Amino acid sequence: SGRLLVSRPVHYACRDLGRVEFAVGGVYRVVVYSFEGSTGPYSFDWLATGPSAVISISKGVPISGEIANPGERDIYIFEVAAGEFGYFRSTSPLPCTSDNFWRIEDSEGRTPTWLTQAFGRSCTDLGRVAFPVAGSFRLVVFSSNGSTGPYSFEWLQSNPDEVLPLVKDALTTGDVTTAGERHTYLFTVSAGEVGYFRPGSLCPSGLPLQNIHVMQIEDLTGQPLPSGIRTTCQSIGPIVFADAGRYRLIVYSRQGSTGPYSVRWTTT
Repeated sequence: SGRLLVSRPVHYACRDLGRVEFAVGGVYRVVVYSFEGSTGPYSFDWLATGPSAVISISKGVPISGEIANPGERDIYIFEVAAGEFGYFRSTSPLPCTSDNFWRIEDSEGRTPTWLTQAFGRSCTDLGRVAFPVAGSFRLVVFSSNGSTGPYSFEWLQSNPDEVLPLVKDALTTGDVTTAGERHTYLFTVSAGEVGYFRPGSLCPSGLPLQNIHVMQIEDLTGQPLPSGIRTTCQSIGPIVFADAGRYRLIVYSRQGSTGPYSVRWTTT
């Protein structure tokens, strides 16, 4: 009949049309045509791909799978409570050897409007996700550009943010106990005050990245200050606070890091 079949039915002939699910059997057609007077050769393959695998998963259980055919996708279903935090860690080996991607969707296959970091290559962490509403969600691992290959990941518990005061000249210690966890320390300065933020002790040589966090100085709108981002093994400063008021030091898990840390805020 000539009616378009898929949601993105038109593409340059040098790019994939991608995965197409045929709801009913029958005769279909692929039309290759000149655009704005274009000429030249083309070639393509029509490849078989499998239906989506749908699997329920539980928190803390390692998952492994494989995209065996171009266009294939695996769907993992999970349930969360309102206000729950999760960390989605890729355990696929680096460097990336495929173009498989993964994303988080609601139960209808849509990306929730409150979800900002729900898409990435399957060999990198999706990171920490806060779920403001309870319900069923799904994690989809899918082939991109016809990619295939194995993947693996974990869905881990992450704690809510801790908000604490930061006391000048006192050693502040903390412990990131779950992947993706964030600790927020509030402090007040005068206009023109100079601050230094130093680790309470030197990190031992060769400390694994999974035990090194990031610390960051922000204003209360969440805007980082210049030169205000370092690891918990490094010092921040001197920082000149041009405006008086409240600021915050945030220590957060990087790439799922956990473990203790310490920092001292001084003016000299």
